Amino acid sequence: MKRLMLFVFAAVLAFGLTGTASAAGSAKPATATVLLNGKEVAFSAAPIVIKGKTYVEFRALFNALGYEIDYEAKTKTIKASTEGHKIEMSTGGDVAFVNGKTVASSGEIKVINSRTMIGVRFIAALTDKKVDWDGVTRKVIITNWGPTEEEKRAILGVFDKFRLIEAADDLEGFVQLFADDSGVDIKALLPNWERTKTQTTFKELLITDFSGDEAVVKVTDETVKVSGAFFPEYSSVYNATLRKSSSGEWGIYNIEVLKADILSVDKLFAQEISFPEADKAAIGALFDAQTKAIYEKKMDDFMATVTTKDDAEAEELKQQMQWFFDSFDIKRTIEKWAVVDSEENDQAIVVISALMEVNLNGIHFKVRTVFSDGVVKKGGKWTFSNTGSDSVPYLSEDVQ
Repeated sequence: MKRLMLFVFAAVLAFGLTGTASAAGSAKPATATVLLNGKEVAFSAAPIVIKGKTYVEFRALFNALGYEIDYEAKTKTIKASTEGHKIEMSTGGDVAFVNGKTVASSGEIKVINSRTMIGVRFIAALTDKKVDWDGVTRKVIITNWGPTEEEKRAILGVFDKFRLIEAADDLEGFVQLFADDSGVDIKALLPNWERTKTQTTFKELLITDFSGDEAVVKVTDETVKVSGAFFPEYSSVYNATLRKSSSGEWGIYNIEVLKADILSVDKLFAQEISFPEADKAAIGALFDAQTKAIYEKKMDDFMATVTTKDDAEAEELKQQMQWFFDSFDIKRTIEKWAVVDSEENDQAIVVISALMEVNLNGIHFKVRTVFSDGVVKKGGKWTFSNTGSDSVPYLSEDVQ
C-alpha cells in the first residue's frame, strides 16, 4: 500500500437529501436543538416541533451536510448538490427528485414566518443518517449510520484482496482495486509496482466513517521490500476512502497520509547496487562541488550542479536558492551516500546522509537529514535532476 502513499488525494463525502413544500401550521411550535455528529447546527431561525415532527431551516442544515444550495424564487424550486447527489424539490409539490428518482415528500416542507422549513427526519433519511430524539433535552441527534457486519467484511475485504494481489504480483488485480471515479494517477504507480515486489502487514484497520456507498478506514501498516528495485521500507498511518461502485464492489478512492516513518535507515544504504567506479567518483565530486557552492553562496556554481528542463524552471530554482542563501549560513557535510537504483548507467537514485550546520541570525544548530535524490548523466557529466519527484526525505533530526 506504500505505493499508494506517494500520492495524497482529496476526497469529498457524498450524501443526498430532499423535500417539498406545504402551508405553515397555525399552532404555536415548541423549539428544539439539532446536533450533527455531536456538533450543534446553528440556525438563523430556531428549529420547531409541530405535532411531534421537527422542522429546521433548510439552507442551514443542507450547508452543514456539505451541500451547495440554489433557490429559484420564481418557481420556488430548491436545488441542492454534492458530488454524487443532486436533489430538486419545489414548494407545494408532493414529490422530490434525488438523482432523477422520485421520493414522496408531501408535508415535509412548510413555510413558517416567511421561512422555508423542512422536516429534519426526512432530510436525515435521504442523506443516509441516523436520527434519534431526546425528549428530556429536546434534542434531535443526527449521526452517521455504522456499517453492518456484512458491509464491514466487504469494506475490509479490499485490504485482504490487496495482500493477495501483492503476494501474487498481480498488476491487473492492483488496478482493479481502485474505484471507477478514483482521482489516483494509477499510471504513475505502475512502473514502481512492476519493478519492486513488497509485502504489507496491516496492523490495524478501523472504519471511522460510513455513508452507505462511501467509507473511511484508518489504516496502520508496515511495508517491506521482498525483491526488485530500490524501496524505502515504511510504517504508516493513513485514511483510506473507499467507494462502492454501481455493481456493489468497494474500491479505493483516496489516500490521506497521516504519518509515515522509515523502518530502518541502515536498510536504505544496504540496498546499494554495483555501479561503475568512474561514475561513482564523478558523483562524489558532484556532491563536493554542490556542497562548496552552498557554503560559498555562489549561484552560478550551484546551478552548474543541477539539470533543469527549461529556462523557466531554472529561474524558479535560482529564486528559491537566492532566498536560501540570504536566509541561512550553512556548512554541509556528506556523511555517507550510496547508489541504490539505476537505469542504463546514465540515470541513478542515490541515498544521502548529510549533516547541516546552520547559522540563522546568530542562532547555531545542527540537523542530520537522510534523503534520496536523482542524478543524471548528460554529455559525460553527472548533475542532480531537478524533477522534484526524485528527491524524497526520509529522516530529519536535531544533533546536539
